[in-house]
Amino acid sequence: MILRTESKLVLACIVLVTGIEESERYLEAPEVTSVSLAEPEGLYVQWWPVRQRNDDPVIGYKIRLWEIPESSTTDIQLVDAYKYPGTVKHEESSKSFSVNNTDPISREEIVGSANKGLMSATVKIKYNTIYEVRVLGFKKDVDGPMSLPTRIKVVKGSGYQVVLQRSVTGCRITVPSEVQHGNDPYPYEHNFNF
Repeated sequence: MILRTESKLVLACIVLVTGIEESERYLEAPEVTSVSLAEPEGLYVQWWPVRQRNDDPVIGYKIRLWEIPESSTTDIQLVDAYKYPGTVKHEESSKSFSVNNTDPISREEIVGSANKGLMSATVKIKYNTIYEVRVLGFKKDVDGPMSLPTRIKVVKGSGYQVVLQRSVTGCRITVPSEVQHGNDPYPYEHNFNF
């Protein structure tokens, strides 16, 4: 009778050890630290890699992009403190911002893995289009969960450029320009968080 009890105990320990190994295969969502403008017509995406084991490594990362449709209307209204009639264009996303986007992806870029340090990639986009950007790590047989979403739109017009960005932590407008220091121009970004 004592032998049976000991064998059951040993069997239970083996099951627990096996369960721990399988649960460690789970991948975390990467933490995207920045999505910004990269010239010409691109986004520069930075993220922290996920933790991994040497015997079950992360092969790489997938940057997923969704093109978010917009609707726009144009009205003639009084502008400039209601003094002058002018054209006012209203644009808004046709899809609400959510961390649970289940729409089919528009595009996916694959980036090789690095074991440590901040990772980054540049992705081509079209100006004046809203994109939702998410990153995930993957192994040979499994995709991990996606990072939190970031929406971004690079608005480019005649003589100006503005980057509009929305994440779960807030919204930001970036106006890229240049400043002069001596005779040399330096890139300058003015960020407005709201």
